[in-house]
Amino acid sequence: MMPAGLQVFDEAGRLKLDLTRRITKVLGTRIVSGSGEIDLSGYVGMSPWYFLPEALRTSPEDVGETDPTLWIDQKKQKICWKEIPSRGIRIHYGVY
Repeated sequence: MMPAGLQVFDEAGRLKLDLTRRITKVLGTRIVSGSGEIDLSGYVGMSPWYFLPEALRTSPEDVGETDPTLWIDQKKQKICWKEIPSRGIRIHYGVY
């Protein structure tokens, strides 16, 4: 059987990226604010990830506010956030 996946090599032939074991799955994009979570417990055996295309603090109105926080819970089943400004922040998320 031939393996499936993605491998990237540099000019010298050294392996730089190997996605033959776990393929990343993009699940969505969401604008989040306040406090909350995205439950990914339905993706058994996979780990969540998220990406912020912009900084959490990009506006002068944010100065003096409590620090916004995003994290993945210890069981690796949820993406959680708290104290995100009301204007919101866009996140891209998925599992691998």
